[in-house]
Amino acid sequence: MAYLKNDKDLLLIKSCVFHYEFEFIHPFIEGNGRMGRLWQTLILIQQYPVFEFLPVESLIKQQQSTYYSKLSESDKKGNSAPFIEFMLGIIQNALEEVLQLQNKTLYTEDRILII
Repeated sequence: MAYLKNDKDLLLIKSCVFHYEFEFIHPFIEGNGRMGRLWQTLILIQQYPVFEFLPVESLIKQQQSTYYSKLSESDKKGNSAPFIEFMLGIIQNALEEVLQLQNKTLYTEDRILII
């Protein structure tokens, strides 16, 4: 926790490190992945409220085998860098997905009629 509060690393990096470390200690019999992802989101929301709406979880689910292989690779190397790089890529993809939706032209059938 001192790392999260005091280190000068960017919050994006710190949240990925926390997520990895949480997975590494594996405190529960099951649900560690969901809890790690939840904590990462909660950490990021404190500074970047947009993370409440990003589809990070669904993008991880689409690449679940890579998610687990990057966790394993980081464990074997004793270095969280492979996992951090993977998670930063997921975050970038989530942001791009939201931006694409924002820039999409709404057609008549897509609009909400305000009465």
